[in-house]
Amino acid sequence: MSATMTSVGVRTGTGVSYQQGYATNGSGKRGGTVTASGTSYTSAQKTLQALERVASCIQTLSSGRADAGDKRKATVDAMQSIEASMKDVRSSVEREAQLMRTMQLLDSQMGEVVKERNELKSQVRHLKTLIKRAEEQVVDTKSKMVRIQGQSTTTALQVEALRAQMSTVAQQNKRLAVIMGVTQPANNSQLNPNSQPTPAVQQDSAADSSGVPKKGPMSPTDSSARILIEDHSNHTQDQHNVAEPQPSQEIEQPVPQEKALVWKRKLHTDGMIHKFIIGKLPDPMADVFLQQHQLTHNELLNLECDMFNHTPGDLLWGVEKMFEYFNLIEKLDVNVERLRNFLRSCHDSYRENPFHNFKHSFSVTQMLFLFLHKGGVAGTLEDIDIFCLILAAVCHDLDHPGLNNAFQINVESPLAKLYNDESPLESYHASCAIHILTMPENNFMSHWDPALQRKVRQVVTKTILATDMGKHFAIIERLSARLTQEDYLNLDTKEDLQLLFNLLIKCADVSNEVRPFLISSRWAKRLVNEFLAQGDLEKELKLEVSSLFDKENLVLHKMQMSFIDSILKPMYNIAVALMPDMKFFEDKLADNRNRWQMVADATENGQKIDFDEDPSEWGVDGLLAASPAASSATHDDRSTADGTH
Repeated sequence: MSATMTSVGVRTGTGVSYQQGYATNGSGKRGGTVTASGTSYTSAQKTLQALERVASCIQTLSSGRADAGDKRKATVDAMQSIEASMKDVRSSVEREAQLMRTMQLLDSQMGEVVKERNELKSQVRHLKTLIKRAEEQVVDTKSKMVRIQGQSTTTALQVEALRAQMSTVAQQNKRLAVIMGVTQPANNSQLNPNSQPTPAVQQDSAADSSGVPKKGPMSPTDSSARILIEDHSNHTQDQHNVAEPQPSQEIEQPVPQEKALVWKRKLHTDGMIHKFIIGKLPDPMADVFLQQHQLTHNELLNLECDMFNHTPGDLLWGVEKMFEYFNLIEKLDVNVERLRNFLRSCHDSYRENPFHNFKHSFSVTQMLFLFLHKGGVAGTLEDIDIFCLILAAVCHDLDHPGLNNAFQINVESPLAKLYNDESPLESYHASCAIHILTMPENNFMSHWDPALQRKVRQVVTKTILATDMGKHFAIIERLSARLTQEDYLNLDTKEDLQLLFNLLIKCADVSNEVRPFLISSRWAKRLVNEFLAQGDLEKELKLEVSSLFDKENLVLHKMQMSFIDSILKPMYNIAVALMPDMKFFEDKLADNRNRWQMVADATENGQKIDFDEDPSEWGVDGLLAASPAASSATHDDRSTADGTH
């Protein structure tokens, strides 16, 4: 049996190979016999294992030492980081402490600021109180200055009036002396209203049994006294460099012997309007209602009534007949003589403007009369309502200066200041109307019930105020809104009744385009004259001039067509919706709109236009005179201011 040695390789921890011998038999099983070299190997193996353990420990120690170094380094880094963080924290704490000290300082300063602010508020309130008191004192002082200025102006006017009166009396005395065939100097007794008149004028007019005055000198106590309203706004025009209107030119006629009379004047002033109350005047206006008139009843009832062809006496007579047509004088117990005095006073208070004159007042009144008559309005109104409407139409532009509200406001005129820029002209017209009406010799309703008198004054005032074109669209919107709710106005309510009054007076006030074209175009030219005169004045005063007042831009036919389309048509549509019979006037308006279109077409074709001919009669070669822009002032409108012939 042979034995075979097999060597087995063992890997040590140090990487060195050692041989371990095993005795095996042929079968490969380990034998039970170990050689001497085997014992030595075992010791070596133990030594090797010990060495391996030492090597492992050394390796572990080396590794631990390396880890400890890393940890120490990490710890050092951490400590350094912690120190840096602590440093930042200490810096932050110091900054926060500084901020806290700053906040405390600011709080302290804020308290002082609040305290100072409260003191300032208290001082401001005190100053405002002082300013308010100062403003009140200024207003009071200005008011006193205005009153003093008014008194001074009144005194000056009184002096001038007395001088004029003395001169007039002297001239009348000379004239009477010639008429009566007596030569006598003027004496002071004629200036004294309480003195006895001269024998020549002491004869009273005798009346026969029929009540018609006989021929002879008039009595100075005759009740048909008249009032002249002098121009009260000269100081306004002087202030704004406005040319002073020329006084009314009375028609010069010889005074018949039977009408010779010494004038007696008393000066009355109220600080606003300066009036001369004249006892009896030796002129055609003295008994204008008793004279023969060219104006007929038929003309009063037609749109063709041409106020330019009639004298002021004709027109005053026509206004009285409008009252009589509805039997208002008898029904309302109107004092006829005082009504006539009132109408004469209204006539005399209108200025000789190109447009806003007494003829315009008559035109508006007669158109309103036609609305009542042909428009079917009178049947829905009471007598006092009709009376107030006619009265308002007569008075709606009293003493109009020919310069509109915008001008009054822009130059800060006394009227604009007096009425605080709120419809200054219309407010003034209404004030004039009530002032004239309440004068004793004009107050035809002084014997009426006070409540009825108050109603007349209120309705007349509100109706006149409605003529302010600045309020036009607001009034139309109110009417439209009212008709949206219901298709009628409830005339049992004051609000709806006044809305109807406003609509009627507005339609009448701008009704020239409803009249025949020859009349309406004449009014249009006069309106342009007045507009352009204001525009020239605005240029002189360095004010803004609108296109309608600038002669370089205004074109008559364009102005009229625009006015018809934007103002008249919508307003007359509402009138027709409420009063179907007003369709008659709406049709006339449409007819004139077509005629102005003919003017526009002819102008575009280079043709010239004669406004004294109706456009419907124009032929291709029949167009004469000047273009619309140049025709704003024709020969008749240049020569007379209010159309008086």
